[in-house]
Amino acid sequence: MSRESGVIVSSQIWKRDYPGVADLTQRPDTARASLTIRRAIRGDVPAIVGLLASDGLGGHADTTDPEALPDYFDAFDWITAQASTALFVAVLGNEVVGTFQTDLAARRC
Repeated sequence: MSRESGVIVSSQIWKRDYPGVADLTQRPDTARASLTIRRAIRGDVPAIVGLLASDGLGGHADTTDPEALPDYFDAFDWITAQASTALFVAVLGNEVVGTFQTDLAARRC
């Protein structure tokens, strides 16, 4: 765990818990690529939707139906307009392979 970087990545845990991701490190186009965590941009929305729709564990009702894409862009715009929320993607090579969202809430005592 590294507090300096602000991002915690454990490839051993990631690969063990999500075997499909381990396959990415075996592909010639991603074997030597670095994993990059960055803020999501609008152009990432189709890839994010694809990840959510293919997530068998999350119980999401997400769909890759092109007719639904405008709703996802609206959701992205709403999320990124919130000062206390940030949406990130994990990129391996040129491929979005993960996503997460942070929400900061004020603590009232």
